[in-house]
Amino acid sequence: MQILHISHSDEAGGAAIAARRLVEAQRAQGLDARMLVIERKGKRDFVSQAGSAVRVRLARIAAKRIAHIGARTDKDGMRSLGVIPSGIGAVIRGRSPDIVHWHWVGAESVSLSEMASSGIPCVWTCHDQWAFCGAEHYAPDRRFETGYTDAGIFDIDALTFRRKQAAWRGWNPTLIAPSEWMAKEALGSALMGDRAITTIPNTVDTMVFMPSDTRKTRTELGLPADCKIALFGADNGTSDPRKGFDLLMAALECMPGPSREDITLATFGGGTRATGKLADFDHIELGRFDADGAIAKLYSSADVFVAPSRQDNLPNTMVEAQACGLRSVAFDIGGMGDIIASSEMGALVKPFDVDAFGAAILSSVMKGYDRETVHQAAAKRFGAEPVVDQFKTVYDRLIAERDAST
Repeated sequence: MQILHISHSDEAGGAAIAARRLVEAQRAQGLDARMLVIERKGKRDFVSQAGSAVRVRLARIAAKRIAHIGARTDKDGMRSLGVIPSGIGAVIRGRSPDIVHWHWVGAESVSLSEMASSGIPCVWTCHDQWAFCGAEHYAPDRRFETGYTDAGIFDIDALTFRRKQAAWRGWNPTLIAPSEWMAKEALGSALMGDRAITTIPNTVDTMVFMPSDTRKTRTELGLPADCKIALFGADNGTSDPRKGFDLLMAALECMPGPSREDITLATFGGGTRATGKLADFDHIELGRFDADGAIAKLYSSADVFVAPSRQDNLPNTMVEAQACGLRSVAFDIGGMGDIIASSEMGALVKPFDVDAFGAAILSSVMKGYDRETVHQAAAKRFGAEPVVDQFKTVYDRLIAERDAST
């Protein structure tokens, strides 16, 4: 069985990392899985670059301007139009794999018609909502349920939705939802609600992301040993409204004064290491981490991971944290409940009650828990073997259906 995974990148962004980790897990279990990308960042031999990166960049610039003009709401939200072919469709047909597995292909990585052109059985992991929305990657409203029937004269989301309807008529990818929330959203959509939809989470290497000695990791990372550490991290997390950093600041400001002496806020994903104060709490920005082993040590050094997102599917950071035995606090939105499935795994807070969020942080850092129990729960749900087995079941079914029809 040859599986060809298609992604915008192999490293740039959470969806790309999740896709590459799945390829690595499948290869480790003997499957012939490879990755085809528009922008290759790493040097792994199973990843190859295809299409015209220059054409994609030019298309991205034009599409961003058009999308901003034509957006009715959330004008600065991420949108992809999928108008100009990148050439990746021809490469897929030339390779003729048994299964095409689509991942995140926004930012004008591919045209809508290219996606449906191969005639090869395919699955599509919904790392966000673009598969069943218009141009939006996260819907600011519920128009994807009704088919954008209230469109204005120039409404880029409605126009893109109609283009998807036309380009994808007769194309039936099996959608993979990393979270139950995403599955429900897709099932309720006018565009993809009648397609096969299966929930399979992203995977993480639980032999890398695993608990290690807290005191030792703090020493290695230069973190204080005599306080509780609340950890926040996301790519551009402090500036992306979806990640809710402003809500975290509001939650910290609501916390009682004495907690400011006991808790340090550590963040990662920013530009460079720095120290200072945020909401009167000691704050350490640790910068970017590229190696999984270094990130795993960071999770092991903390007492709780905080994820105040307004919108999220199944964030890699929370899965990684849990695999390292770290409990999380999050608002009960998106796929957060898939990760925090019980009180042992952390605390889900009513959206967007910042007082309750602050109280949950305080309770979590002051309450002891067994990190190995948290790790084992993550391994059972997100470990390579259970996730790869679920995908193999889907692939086998699609190949059997193809063979039966020929």
